[in-house]
Amino acid sequence: MIQQFRQRLRMSWKNFTMATLGCLMFAVGTNILIVPQQFYNGGVMGVAMLIRSFIGLDANVTAAGGFDTAGLIYFALNIPLLILAYFRLGRVFFYRTITMTVVLTFMMTVIKVYPVKLFADPLTAVLVAGVITGLGNGLILTAGFCAGGQDILGVYFTKTRNNFSIGRLTLMFNAVVFGIMAITNNFEILVYSFLFTAVQGLMTDRYHKQNIAVSLMIFTKVPGIDQAIMSEFGRGVTNWQGLGAYTNKDTMIHYTVINQYELNYVSRLIRRIDPGAFIVIQDNTRVIGNFERRI
Repeated sequence: MIQQFRQRLRMSWKNFTMATLGCLMFAVGTNILIVPQQFYNGGVMGVAMLIRSFIGLDANVTAAGGFDTAGLIYFALNIPLLILAYFRLGRVFFYRTITMTVVLTFMMTVIKVYPVKLFADPLTAVLVAGVITGLGNGLILTAGFCAGGQDILGVYFTKTRNNFSIGRLTLMFNAVVFGIMAITNNFEILVYSFLFTAVQGLMTDRYHKQNIAVSLMIFTKVPGIDQAIMSEFGRGVTNWQGLGAYTNKDTMIHYTVINQYELNYVSRLIRRIDPGAFIVIQDNTRVIGNFERRI
């Protein structure tokens, strides 16, 4: 019992450190690379940056010493979303979300906007910033945290609506942000901001392992693996009976679909029950139907 508690404590600190590093990467990519170019993010952070511009607090113009108010505005916009999380998404999700929202707000506020453009070529700045912020987002989500914004709504609608697509919600948010930008900013800023958001989203999806489905086919002669997967991970398992062509012995075959984040844990579980189990893994499995996407 004590050993399990210590292991969970170490894992919690490890995940918190990973998520904090993700917030740092997001803030660095935004304030050092994107804001000096006068480009915008997507989602709720993009809304915060637009509000900052509308009320005359552009970091490059009036904010003293490179201090950017977008982070504080972002936190204010998250207050109703955090209330939603508290009452509808559970206390654990709420505490993890408000913790990382505060950390991200702190990072966005403390890391001052770079006084000059780090890259003369705006396309280079967009690509580099997209990779850095996208990886930062991926670290936050992979660590099991949420830094607020449209991710809260994504989790809420995923739990309350069937066949809901988080990508569709993000697209709707970005359509609003970039629609406003199309009216208030020049076309060049709009294109580069859209490209930055696209690269960021691509990198987030590539690193966010809970987003990647993996199918497993397990061949074993030891009973209990299917029940262990269902009880410890809540994943469905399909069984059928096989016959080894070489040994001419009966073999149990289990098939399941998990996400890539769960792969190491499930593999360890299988090895613990049957060290001689034969496992076939197929990455990037496309699933249509009743598969729980744990974001």
